[in-house]
Amino acid sequence: MNLNTKNKPLVEAGLIAAMATIFVLVTIFIPVLTILVFILPVAFIILGIRYPIRYTVLSLITVCIITGFFTEVVYSLFLFVIFGPIAIVMSYLMSKKRNEFEVIIAGTIAASVSWFIAIHIISIVSGINILDQIAYIFKESIYAQLDMLNQMNLNSELRINEAINYFISIFPALIIIQSMIVSVINYYLSISVLRRTNQYAGTTPTFSSFKLPKHIIMGFFLLSALAYLSQYVQGIYYENLLHNITALFMFLLFLQGISVVLYFMEKSNLNKVFKVFILVVVILMRTFLTFVALAGFIDAIFNVRKFNKGQ
Repeated sequence: MNLNTKNKPLVEAGLIAAMATIFVLVTIFIPVLTILVFILPVAFIILGIRYPIRYTVLSLITVCIITGFFTEVVYSLFLFVIFGPIAIVMSYLMSKKRNEFEVIIAGTIAASVSWFIAIHIISIVSGINILDQIAYIFKESIYAQLDMLNQMNLNSELRINEAINYFISIFPALIIIQSMIVSVINYYLSISVLRRTNQYAGTTPTFSSFKLPKHIIMGFFLLSALAYLSQYVQGIYYENLLHNITALFMFLLFLQGISVVLYFMEKSNLNKVFKVFILVVVILMRTFLTFVALAGFIDAIFNVRKFNKGQ
């Protein structure tokens, strides 16, 4: 019995590795499911919460080695670099009972650093500038969507080039935003799985209670001022810094705005299906994006939901 207890973590690590490998291969060979690869860390987060972190690392390495036999070695290494750090960091902090804000922020940092490292490695190995390739794809997609290839005028060309330049300038912010979204999804999915298996007894706040730190507005203006002053430092492109700070700030306000919408929908007597419909429309319709961010901004200043100061 004691032997079985000692071997249990190793057995579960092996099972997780086997299931994760199958999952990865399915996302590779069925392109429509590729997007699901971003929830891969869930399995390793759960393993890291249940057992010492070394089993998570061992399971991750096993998945990468086996995946390398069926795909290119570069892809398996890419998986480890991208998803290894976020799984290890989040599982470690969750096992230490840290609050969700700390876990998500740490996961965001780990994922962001991983992406920047992966992009740099790919650029060195392939000899291709990744940003140039992304800009090219972005430009071609704009042409395809607007059907302007045969009727392009100079002003339209200039506007598209401006859009591409702006997109490239905020690329770091987009990586961080994407990393934050992935961290949030993996955190709540992990909690959900642990709850269903009766391995999590804590309480998880609903997203309607999400609230940015009370000094976020002051922090934004301070960072913006520092970014503006950086124009006097040689080699720093202060406009790019401002663009990235603004993009991140707007995304955070949008998140708080969504939580405000959810909060008031929960207070209403609307049908659940209708609530989901409203939420989808608010998120997908560009017309509402500014209003949602504005709602987040107002709530950040005036505490519209009347949460306690400590929240």
